[in-house]
Amino acid sequence: MYVITTPPTKNVGDHLITRSAKNIIKKVKGDVEILEYSMQDDLTDKLEKINKCKAFIIPSFAIREPFHPETFRFVPDMTKIKIPIYPLGMTWKGFPGDHETVRTFRFQNETLQFLKYISKQVPKILCRDHLTCQVLKNHGISNLVMGGDPAWYDYESFGKPMKRSKKIETLVFTTPHAGWFNEQAKKILEMLSDLLPNA
Repeated sequence: MYVITTPPTKNVGDHLITRSAKNIIKKVKGDVEILEYSMQDDLTDKLEKINKCKAFIIPSFAIREPFHPETFRFVPDMTKIKIPIYPLGMTWKGFPGDHETVRTFRFQNETLQFLKYISKQVPKILCRDHLTCQVLKNHGISNLVMGGDPAWYDYESFGKPMKRSKKIETLVFTTPHAGWFNEQAKKILEMLSDLLPNA
């Protein structure tokens, strides 16, 4: 058995990340049972069952502060989870997100202790982007690999060459989380409209 957590939001990206992670676990490990809990669930009364599992997997691991227990509730004392905690696609954001932001950003102490606790349990932490890797390195966490967004990965396509559609008839565009991306989103939509006027 494996434990997988789902974000409390219901946006398309988070859904794809969770689905991709579950598919890869089942392809690699076989038809295993997966216990699924929200990041906002209090899991204290489920600890006995959780600790009998192989791993505790967090596929949409966004570092937001205050971090624990506000973003990740789980249990008041994370050391009560006795199985390895694997973050997939760990991501951080800082405003305005330039090199100076990355250089000067500092996690709150409780957040940093939680991240270090997790990093000691696993061989590698999968980051979603290079900036997240750099911010974590700045805080002394080095067992990192930049793997991108877990939603990118479709197990059935592993090892196969890239295949592009000859004709694109339909586009799906999801709106950004934060309002400061609205102008950027409009420009992207205009670009897509110019590139694919018949879609």
